[in-house]
Amino acid sequence: AALGLLAAFGFPEGRDTGWLARLPAEAPVRWAGLCRTYPELDLAALRLSRRLAQDAMAAAQLSWPQDRLGRKQLLSTHGETRGRIAAALAGDAESAEEILASGECLYLRDLAVSGADFPQLRGPEVGRHLQALLAHVLAHPGDNRREVLLRLA
Repeated sequence: AALGLLAAFGFPEGRDTGWLARLPAEAPVRWAGLCRTYPELDLAALRLSRRLAQDAMAAAQLSWPQDRLGRKQLLSTHGETRGRIAAALAGDAESAEEILASGECLYLRDLAVSGADFPQLRGPEVGRHLQALLAHVLAHPGDNRREVLLRLA
């Protein structure tokens, strides 16, 4: 910023970019930080991989929650990659890694039951039912046992 390089590429001056240097030196995190500073930036227009651009732009829009349940919900909804980037932007990468290493259920694939356990349900009902069970398990990790989830159902 001090050299005027951002202005040379059409970025408005006067925005705080100093905090970007304190981010982990990982491309997705730094690009997400730039997107947070310049929300009008479209990384898809640059010669970045499509996945990197999408992850960085999406993660830049996320706010890393203060509570563990909120963090688990964010990871569950937005995935590990975007969750890790959001945590790094908040300066709290450790808590994301702790949650991911905990082995707690975060995704439908981790539930102790599947759609096959509910043959009475059809179509979108199955997904809604499993999502409700996942929401319960995110708040109550110890309940991710087949017998408990079938009883809750």
